[in-house]
Amino acid sequence: ELDRQDEVLELISIEDSDRMLLTEQAISWYSTMALLKSGKRKEALEKIHPLTEQHGPYQSDALKLEKVLLK
Repeated sequence: ELDRQDEVLELISIEDSDRMLLTEQAISWYSTMALLKSGKRKEALEKIHPLTEQHGPYQSDALKLEKVLLK
């Protein structure tokens, strides 16, 4: 088991970074919703754009919302 320590630590750090990315995406998504609710359309567009470029659960919705905000 000690021989595999580095391999396991690498897997754990990858898993944590993926989890962190999903958390950051959720924060961006809900921050965008708050900006829209506050009438800050331009700021919302700036906040949502990175989500359109990142793979994740918010990407397709972010692309749709960005299209609407650009009209």
